Amino acid sequence: MCKIDMNNFPKIRQTDLKYGCIPVNIENILRYFGNNSFTEVKILKLFFDRKIESLSFPQVARDFAPFIPDFEIKFKSCQGSFDKLENYLKSNLRNKIPTILSFKANFNPNVTHAVSIIGFNEKEFLYYDPGDGQEYKINYINNDFKNRVQAGDYHTLIIKRKLK
Repeated sequence: MCKIDMNNFPKIRQTDLKYGCIPVNIENILRYFGNNSFTEVKILKLFFDRKIESLSFPQVARDFAPFIPDFEIKFKSCQGSFDKLENYLKSNLRNKIPTILSFKANFNPNVTHAVSIIGFNEKEFLYYDPGDGQEYKINYINNDFKNRVQAGDYHTLIIKRKLK
């Protein structure tokens, strides 16, 4: 299985069940890259202080970037192409870059949630769900994964170190 180093990937659980899924995924990924300066709570404070306009991927990418100058934070929409999304996720993982993905929540498929895609093999993606603190495998060959990904533009968010 191609995956990021799971010994280095933090598995911090979401504490704010209403607003915390994107911030805690960001916290986990920053910690994976060795940056411990932001927690879910600190990121939520930026949101409540209106320094981050909204907790959507495009706004977080735009508004949070100045707070992490050594990192690139990038929003990408795969524009309704599941094949494009699959290839993008695999490419990131081959480069040891976890990807935050808009997903239907395990606890309620009518709720949009954010998870971190952290690995894949020939038929499954591995993801970490900070809502319950568990890792899951989900088949992308059949429609299991496609049905769980938030429909439409397939929104993703990556954070990686800037090349120097």
